[in-house]
Amino acid sequence: MDKQALINLKRELEYNSISVQKFLINFCGIYNERIHNMKISHQDIKELMPDLKRVSFESLLKDKTCIYNGDIIPVKDTFNNIVPYKNPMIEYEILSEFNCEPEKEQDVIEYEVISEDLNMYELYQLCRYFKTHNKMLEYRATYKILKERKEEKQNKYNKKIKNYKGEKRK
Repeated sequence: MDKQALINLKRELEYNSISVQKFLINFCGIYNERIHNMKISHQDIKELMPDLKRVSFESLLKDKTCIYNGDIIPVKDTFNNIVPYKNPMIEYEILSEFNCEPEKEQDVIEYEVISEDLNMYELYQLCRYFKTHNKMLEYRATYKILKERKEEKQNKYNKKIKNYKGEKRK
């Protein structure tokens, strides 16, 4: 094993690492209010949770892409020791695929049908939803429909005002 490559790998893991507390909360589903104040080491995790699998540095030297894919998570304990763990959430996702029904194909939304069914307030709420969930294609389409509706409504209002002003009173 090349010593310089190992040093570079450890430096790279240090930049991508998360704390033990964040790992336990986000990936293992363990949360306690006092967990942030605890001094947890990798030895504690090894004793209390033998199901969590560690990965050797030699295997990481062969394939670094698994770190960036999220298959392996570098975890730093309170003593600044970094150990790579396999992502426990991946196993749950694989199991859940077998237990769940196959996903149905999502139908493409026809925006003309939506525009006829929804009123102005519902279109506005739909635009807000798409914007907050970062669905920009849907947002642009609904915003375009909302803008057209506003112009139609404004034109109707302007015609009524012109007709009222244009009439002569007796």
